[in-house]
Amino acid sequence: MRTTNQTKLPVEDPAVFEKVVDSLLDALILVNPNATVRFVNRAAQELLGRPIGDLAGRPIGVLVFDGDLQLFHAVRRLFRSGTIVNYRLTFMGEGNEPIPVTVNGSLLRNESGGVEGLILAARDMREIIQLIDELEKAKEGLEEKVALRTRELESAKNSVEDAYRNLKETQAKLVHQEKLASLGHLAAGVAHEINNPIGFVGSNLNSLRDYMNSLLRFLAVQAETCRAIRSGADAGGAVARLEDTAEEVDLPFLVEDLPKIIDESAEGIERVRRIVADLKEFSRAGESERKVADINRGIESTLNVVWNEIKYKAKVVRDLQPLPPVLCYPQELNQVFMNLFVNAAQAIEGFGEIRVRTRAAEKEIAVEVSDSGRGMSPDVKARIFDPFFTTKDVGRGTGLGLSISYGIVQKHGGRIEVESEPGKGSTFRVVVPIEPPAAGEPS
Repeated sequence: MRTTNQTKLPVEDPAVFEKVVDSLLDALILVNPNATVRFVNRAAQELLGRPIGDLAGRPIGVLVFDGDLQLFHAVRRLFRSGTIVNYRLTFMGEGNEPIPVTVNGSLLRNESGGVEGLILAARDMREIIQLIDELEKAKEGLEEKVALRTRELESAKNSVEDAYRNLKETQAKLVHQEKLASLGHLAAGVAHEINNPIGFVGSNLNSLRDYMNSLLRFLAVQAETCRAIRSGADAGGAVARLEDTAEEVDLPFLVEDLPKIIDESAEGIERVRRIVADLKEFSRAGESERKVADINRGIESTLNVVWNEIKYKAKVVRDLQPLPPVLCYPQELNQVFMNLFVNAAQAIEGFGEIRVRTRAAEKEIAVEVSDSGRGMSPDVKARIFDPFFTTKDVGRGTGLGLSISYGIVQKHGGRIEVESEPGKGSTFRVVVPIEPPAAGEPS
């Protein structure tokens, strides 16, 4: 089972060290600071059904099943507290056999106190699997509650998916072909932005289930202790069992970590709520009447919708000054902002910067979108508002975005100004009046 290229053991005489650790009944695993396996003893190799040559140098994730985060929770706790005691994990044995173990661990430090790695000692728990099964039966009531909560989460997820389907249906009713094309292009990115928070909320629910199991176990022992104290029967032993249980479930850690997990989940659900609300606002059918709107809010809402298109291309720098309410068609102006944001991101080669700036004058407001992209030649700049004119590759643009944006701004009695030079980026300035011109007045 030994290999010629295994890592040198951290003792003066590796042969003596290897004999000692190979005589241990528990599996001993030495982990490097970068979370890779450094050494395993004979018991560990027999437990996992793999020689050290298959394990040394590989990430510690090879010890467990895919998706099992408990090992990483254990390592996080180990770095935080310096030791872990009787931590429960499931290793992956030969033939993908699940092996329940309890793990004790501590930090390995050098003479100067620096961390050289982790030492994990795992004990095979398969002999008491029947007792664990009996404990699982006692958890059926709790699992029913968890299942109910899971169904509620699934219902919430279905609601989000329904909202997304409604968005797809709304696209078919949009007046402008460009808006239909733009929303269709953004659909996959929006789904990605929704799936990310849903994913970590689901992961946190799994952790909460484990925490609830531990807390219920502690509460059961606590109840037994109370009964023992009231009856006077072995009160000291009952208290000792309660203290042991509190240590086994790591009660202080549960009390500390539970609020964090709940807060993270709440943030994820709030992220989904904001995305859905902004999508709902953005995808409304064409408006027949003007309404008072907060332009800064429309910019933020539109950035949220197109964020997946921008975040891999540019850093967004906001300089949004307070603006008075503007009487306008909010969804149509949001369409203009969306076209400018997406165009700015697509004009950038590599990773750059997009600046969004708003200002208010006496009777009008201005929105500037600047990018650090490739810029435009005078010939291209002269044609950018022509219908169907585009410099993008086939499949990336219809050539209608800026043409429709120009028409929307004109409809508001405003104007679009452009500054651009090759290699120096571009700035689009949208200027609209705070109050639209009265009938018969020039725009």
